Amino acid sequence: MALTQSGDDMGDALKRAVHDFMARDYRKDVAELNGRLSKKNSISARLRPEMPPIPFTGNPWSKEIGNCTILFSINPKWHEPGTSQYEREFRQSISLIDKFHLGSDSAFDDYLNQRKDYFSSGIAYGGHFTYLENRLRENWFDTPDVWSKHVLCMDCLPWFSDNTDDIDNERLKEGYDKIESLLSYRRIIEEVVLLTQPNRLQINGKPARMAFEAIFADEPFTKFPKWGMSTGEITIADHTIPVLAHNFGGKVHGPNSIQDWSDMAKVWNSWLSQR
Repeated sequence: MALTQSGDDMGDALKRAVHDFMARDYRKDVAELNGRLSKKNSISARLRPEMPPIPFTGNPWSKEIGNCTILFSINPKWHEPGTSQYEREFRQSISLIDKFHLGSDSAFDDYLNQRKDYFSSGIAYGGHFTYLENRLRENWFDTPDVWSKHVLCMDCLPWFSDNTDDIDNERLKEGYDKIESLLSYRRIIEEVVLLTQPNRLQINGKPARMAFEAIFADEPFTKFPKWGMSTGEITIADHTIPVLAHNFGGKVHGPNSIQDWSDMAKVWNSWLSQR
């Protein structure tokens, strides 16, 4: 499957990286990852083979360079067939990527547009993103639309699952240097960083924080007593980025109230001004 390039697409390293990643046999990749990333007492990491991975959520090309955040969680949530999220998002994603694998580059372009237009097309999973959007707007981005220019969503592990209980973080760390599917995704992360030059990487949830601290941190993060908050720096593609990590927003032991988020933002801003 050759990637057709013309006009603004010429030399677009990120689009090429996404093309190569999505061209992979995702069912085969999931089978390998389920065996190699599972905890020792688990038979599988429980990633779902029915669904292709997602490279990102939102439009990296529209971000304000040097004034944007990459928001990482551990991995995307699976929704069963028949649910509203499956029917309005997953079914089309599977169809487009399967057509792409049969040789349709137009299907790849349609899929890429689906990811870029995610927040403006009506398919966004509000159960996850609305809460985060409100907290980001209240504390960092005074704009009605935080997703267009300021925040891009990604995952540490971009394949879908019901939960992360059976994923081994140490094996995930090792996989980022050894497993071909993760190396291919790592290239996307690097190209996103080179393109957007984010001034913050925000990690939502302890599993993603543990993984990213192990994989990318220059030094161990500084831990704070509330919200599972950590700060530090990571280096990706020779770009050093300050990190705000916290437990999953809106869940037990995380930043739950509007006041929690306001207080956490103040601690973050104080740390950032002194680094």
